[in-house]
Amino acid sequence: MENQGRVTVSESSQERSVRLIETSGLTAEYSTGCTPTGEWFALGTIVREVGKTSMPAWVLVGTGTSVEDAIQNLSNEIGTQARNLELV
Repeated sequence: MENQGRVTVSESSQERSVRLIETSGLTAEYSTGCTPTGEWFALGTIVREVGKTSMPAWVLVGTGTSVEDAIQNLSNEIGTQARNLELV
């Protein structure tokens, strides 16, 4: 598990069966993939309660030239969303 300040990223299947990014009160389950053109993406679904089946609040995407870049981009997007929620 990697802890980047207020962001916690879980990538190990031994730690959790679902990969999560948690920051500022938001939790996103995410998966990664690579497009046919070689661009990586991390697709994150903001969840209300981890482990329970429910409709997602919203979906975010991070992209990059590597899987690590895509996850970092997704983490940044989630952090931005969390800050926007704090302002409301």
